[in-house]
Amino acid sequence: MHEIKNSRGIKNFNQVASQYDKSRPSYPESLLDNLMEFSDLAPGDEVLELGCGSGQLTGQLLKRGLSVTAIEPGRNLFKIADTRFQDNDLARLINADFESYDFDRVNYKAIFAASSYHWIRPEVSWKKSAALLCPGGTLALLQYFGLEEDSTKLDLLLQLEAIRRYAPQIAKNWPTYYSLQEIQDYAQLHKDISEIWSWLGSYELRFKGINKLFGPTWLDYETSVKEQSAKQIIQLLKTISAYAVLADKQRSELEQGFIDIEKQLKRPMRSSLICIAAASKRL
Repeated sequence: MHEIKNSRGIKNFNQVASQYDKSRPSYPESLLDNLMEFSDLAPGDEVLELGCGSGQLTGQLLKRGLSVTAIEPGRNLFKIADTRFQDNDLARLINADFESYDFDRVNYKAIFAASSYHWIRPEVSWKKSAALLCPGGTLALLQYFGLEEDSTKLDLLLQLEAIRRYAPQIAKNWPTYYSLQEIQDYAQLHKDISEIWSWLGSYELRFKGINKLFGPTWLDYETSVKEQSAKQIIQLLKTISAYAVLADKQRSELEQGFIDIEKQLKRPMRSSLICIAAASKRL
């Protein structure tokens, strides 16, 4: 399962904070190393993380010696992250909404947002991020997306078929999966970070004045194929915001649908994933 298109609906991650913490992955170390280099980051540099959740990316940034201020609006998710990093002098956790919070510094060397930037209204996100960065500072967005590949095409079709049948309100906002070649070609043609991120996730994040705030987009990625049992997919599905608004009957039918797929395939289900890092420097 991957993040669905932002419908500006109810955010339910906080209600499943413990499950979210167990199911959501960390991010490829190679991408973070390359981001550190692109952003000219060194141990001790001050960075901001938006929507840190339970701290998957936060821990990886702290291990690199960065001084991390992480903001998370969900109280339960914040508690997990705050407890996890309470003894780390480099960590500062804030339980607040990014859009309304008044930060006490405006010269962060970098801002990171992992699977979270699409939850912020674009009329706020791009301008406020630029205002909080030092000149030349980096805005870095990371997220896993589904990847279209021949080796996992059957598994993908079966899963999407089950979602369309039992949870059409989720299916209608499901993002488009692109091939690696399509992603590479699009990134060559478009250097606007708001355009690229909108296209990748089927989001509505385009911002007309972005070229006055940020320079050309730097893109890096890592691909993988993941095997998951029906049980594992169901647990991850429960951390997707739209799942919480399904009727009980729909949830049961959808979960049974994935169990049936596993029986049909006689093996765990396979998904092709691409983790993308898109970064742009403040002008």
